[in-house]
This record gives sequence, C-alpha cells and structure tokens, in this order.
Amino acid sequence: MATKELEYIKQPVPKLQDTLAALKRNDIPGARDAFDAYDGSWNGIEVYISTRSRDNYTKLEMELQHQVNDLLAGGAPKAAEISPLIEQMIAKYDEAIKLAETGPGISPLFDDVAAIRVVRADLRIVASALKAGNTGKAKTAFSSFQKGWPTVEGLIKSRNAGTHGEIVSAITTADKAFQGSNTEQQASSNSALMEKYNAGLALVVTEARGGERPSCRVFARSQRGAAVPHAPFHPASPGQVRAPILHAW
Repeated sequence: MATKELEYIKQPVPKLQDTLAALKRNDIPGARDAFDAYDGSWNGIEVYISTRSRDNYTKLEMELQHQVNDLLAGGAPKAAEISPLIEQMIAKYDEAIKLAETGPGISPLFDDVAAIRVVRADLRIVASALKAGNTGKAKTAFSSFQKGWPTVEGLIKSRNAGTHGEIVSAITTADKAFQGSNTEQQASSNSALMEKYNAGLALVVTEARGGERPSCRVFARSQRGAAVPHAPFHPASPGQVRAPILHAW
C-alpha cells in the first residue's frame, strides 16, 4: 500500500543514481553536485530510516555518506573508489523501502516532520551554494524553496500563527535580497529564515515527542548480537512503530 513514508524515502534514490552515473563518466564535479542534492533530500527523510532500523541509519549516515563526502572532498577523488560506496547506499535504500512496505504502520506525525524537513532542504542548499560562491545555484534553490513552502506552511500555521507569520516575514526579506546581488545580504537573510523555519519545525517535533519518557531506554540487538541502546521512545498507537526522540535539526 502506498504511503507518505514510501513516497518520501524513495526520493533520495534518484540523486544517488545521478551521483553514480556522474562517477561512471568520471565527472567528479557532477558527482559532487548530485551528492550535495542527495544530502538535502536525505536530511528530509532520515527520521523514517532511523525509526525503522538504527543499523540502516548508521550504515547510511555515519559510515557510507561520511566516506563518500571525505573522498569527494579530497584532492584527487577516484571514481572507482567512490562508486562501490554509492552502490551500497542504493542497496540500503532497497532494504529501507522493503521495511516500510512490510513493517507496522508509523505515526502520521512523522509525515509532517518529514514534509517540513524536505522543503527545508533547499535552504540548506542555498547556504552551501553561497559559501561556495555559486550564486546562481543559491538563487535556484531559494526559488525551489518558495515553491515548496505553500505545501507545508499550514502544518506550522495550525500550530502557531505567530511563528508562521515570522517565517513569512523572513521569506519576504530573503526574497528581496535574492532579487539583488549582495551575497552577504543573501546569506544573512537565508540564515535568519532558516532560524525562523527551524522554530516552526520544532513545534511539530515537540508534538511528535508527546508522551516521551526520558528515562526509558529501549535496547535492540546489533548484527553482532551485542545489546545496543536506541533513542528513547514514546508510546504509540497499537500497531504503530514507536517514535524515537526527534531532533528539530
């Protein structure tokens, strides 16, 4: 059955495929761009991965992505070294999709958190592009954010109209900056917008934490059989995956 979770966790895969295709062409700049886009997409949906499987999350974020980033940032990246890592990441997504298809239902609050984080990914790209001196890419990403914002603003406005208003005001300020050419103003306005946006995200995260028991620790077995602690969980409805502590950013 199609769910928002499935829709979201499939989104980063084409960006990994784009990265792999660029590596096969030995196009390192293209691979960097594609993997940068992957990072933004991953940041939006990682909450699903970490909830379904901490092992998958650790492998994707802490190991494979870290290795790829290090190799791409090196002085002479070798496509032959990076390609197998990307292929492993794609395989991990196949596992994640299977878990989402066959596992118990997950709280709909995750869908709200993911939706807001997915739209925020463009603001992260704006920041990294401006830092790299790529104003064209930054403007494109900001425009993409503006198109995505209407799809999630209701999730924030329904929880706090004041916070919603501050985000709208920050968007207006950033829009004026991006109509000009002052990169310092663009960077500062994007940073201010990110701060307001994160405050809105935090409202939804706080709601998702409802009923959390800080002292509760849930343990699972690692692949090696050792007991490893998971993030604290809060009660969920019958038949739903219990939700771990969610971090706003």
